[in-house]
Amino acid sequence: MKKGMVFVIATLLLVLGSAQSDALITDWSFTLTPPGGTVGGPPGSTVEWGYSITNLNGTHPLYLTSLSADLFQHGDPLDIFDYPVVSPGATQTGPLYQLTWYSTAPVGFSNSGKFILGADWYDNGSWVDTGGEATADYKAVVTPIPGTLLLLGSGLVGLVGFGRKRRKSSGRLTTP
Repeated sequence: MKKGMVFVIATLLLVLGSAQSDALITDWSFTLTPPGGTVGGPPGSTVEWGYSITNLNGTHPLYLTSLSADLFQHGDPLDIFDYPVVSPGATQTGPLYQLTWYSTAPVGFSNSGKFILGADWYDNGSWVDTGGEATADYKAVVTPIPGTLLLLGSGLVGLVGFGRKRRKSSGRLTTP
């Protein structure tokens, strides 16, 4: 009878312990800024993603421990994540990742993938449980040079051409 009772109690403790662990793993959220995770910029520019991490647990602080991302093409990626500790019930925001497009990046090209964050739960400096992983989809698009710069450049070329024409008609410009 005692062996049966010990088995039942051990089983209950194991089940209850794993239920708490599963609850902790899903007790936080991760989203990208801008919302939807899509950024864009012309060749040679730097685009950036930010993060918002919410600790939904009311007891344990969440320690962010890892960041990974899928591969990037036509640019240099840079991890600028500050690996925050998110207090119980709090939300933390900040910069996550940058991508500097090569000057030769083709307009219209896009990188798509996932950022993956890993975390652990601690209590008074002691590890409690894994926080698991959270993912967010990202997309980075090479955009054309903004129309205002193109318009400004066209206007300057036009002014130079108009000035040359004016000088030529007044006889101040000689041609070989």
